Amino acid sequence: MKTVVVIGCGFAGIAAIKLLSRYPQDISLIVIDKNTANSFLPLLPDLVGRDLAENNITYPIDTLSHSYRFRFINSLVTDVDLTAKRVFTASTEIPYDYLLIASGSETNFYGNDAASAGAMKLDTAHDVQKIRQALQQSAYTHLIIAGGGYTGIEMAAGLRRYCSKHRQNPDITIVERADRILGPLPEWMRTYVHNNLRDLRIDVLTKSVITQINDQHIVVNNAKTYTRALLIWAAGVQTAEYIQKLPVPKNPQGRLISDRYLQVEKSCFAAGDAALFLWKNTPLRMSVQFALTQGECAAKNILRAVQARPLITFKPKDPGYIIPLANNRSCGSVLGLSMRGMLPTMLHFLLCLYYLYGIKNKCRLLIELIRSEFKQKDREVKNS
Repeated sequence: MKTVVVIGCGFAGIAAIKLLSRYPQDISLIVIDKNTANSFLPLLPDLVGRDLAENNITYPIDTLSHSYRFRFINSLVTDVDLTAKRVFTASTEIPYDYLLIASGSETNFYGNDAASAGAMKLDTAHDVQKIRQALQQSAYTHLIIAGGGYTGIEMAAGLRRYCSKHRQNPDITIVERADRILGPLPEWMRTYVHNNLRDLRIDVLTKSVITQINDQHIVVNNAKTYTRALLIWAAGVQTAEYIQKLPVPKNPQGRLISDRYLQVEKSCFAAGDAALFLWKNTPLRMSVQFALTQGECAAKNILRAVQARPLITFKPKDPGYIIPLANNRSCGSVLGLSMRGMLPTMLHFLLCLYYLYGIKNKCRLLIELIRSEFKQKDREVKNS
């Protein structure tokens, strides 16, 4: 029997765990994660915008461990020795025969200690709950989002919906270093989102950086000062520190460059946001669909390695992507079709309900979403 260690219990990790757990006669499965619960990341902005309950988009890893019969170690990985085949945590050392690195990504503050200390981040449901608690104080006249990518845009729209519901009217500003938001997306989509943000009274500052953070004072471009400001950092991600230290090829974010089998080296595989896989000479973007399929493929190849069978090549299929916005003016490209408005919003939530863990979570979330929409419609009628 071989020992397989999976680092990370996100989309890629769980996809691999489900498959690996079917072969208890071949594999002793150990899962390591610094969190006690899985956070359903695509719904983090909705946790604010639609006032979803935190416990409906999280799932205890202990419960998963009972369902899929793995040993769970709740600890932070500090180091990995690929030669000695050892994973080190703050409290123990775990030997392995095969390793899957699927620990995702985390907020990248780019060495900005002031941002790290003074900004809210968006890594888990608990992080977003802290943002909601801060908003409940009604102490802010400015909400600043650093980063004009998917997450920053979605969070900005969610903040406006939250503030409208709770009769707050802070200025909301997105600060983006590049010359445009959503840089790699098609022009029509960037224009559609930009117009939507304008209608939501969300300012967008491009070619701009946050140059000073001092308590509730935020300075942009060494020129404009925002007082009584809450800073939310969505300006980029990186892999965990232990990955950064590994002596293998990585990109600037620290994503592990894998081969066509998702191998980093002979006994180590990578999947999800922790992996960088080149398809037609282009790195795959970070997405739920790619994380799931990579997790499954990596698990299959670990099983094949255990059974001394040839490995299979990972062949990604891209169904598209959606940018869900809290006012339901979403957009996306699904199966090659351009979509705008309520339809991509509905597809977003249908996919979330499908992939969410736990039947109780699915049912409670569906009820919450329906209730949230009815309340929003009622407010719109009263305000019209």
